[in-house]
Amino acid sequence: MELIIAVIIAYIIGSIPTGYIIVKLFTGQDLRTIGSGSTGATNVKRVMGKKWFFIVMLLDALKGALPVILAKIFATAFVSIGLIPVLCAIAAIMGHSKSIFLKFSGGKSVASGVGTILALNWVVGLIMEVTWAIVTYISRYVSLG
Repeated sequence: MELIIAVIIAYIIGSIPTGYIIVKLFTGQDLRTIGSGSTGATNVKRVMGKKWFFIVMLLDALKGALPVILAKIFATAFVSIGLIPVLCAIAAIMGHSKSIFLKFSGGKSVASGVGTILALNWVVGLIMEVTWAIVTYISRYVSLG
């Protein structure tokens, strides 16, 4: 039962459409009808600029990391194999890309995926972040990074 509850909570947290909410609050526009149609940080950048890109990216990473961190702290079932944090990571990522609040649409789960990896293993997450930053800076393409 603990596993099921943790996964459902992780999915709901991941489903919070931060990019959609921010664009809707500040511009009144539906982010899903602009640019790529994604609710992620890159599409927010098209509408609101770099500042909001970084804010949404951080919020999406946090909503990926939070369920994993909570599972690591509070989960008691399957502790020896670390199953619940991994399943919570998958559920948070699925929530971002298939948000229950947006009729199962959403973003591409890049930032929320990085957040889950940082929470599962911060060293691997940090290596990914640095690699992404370098590739994106050099190429000027977030999707390439």
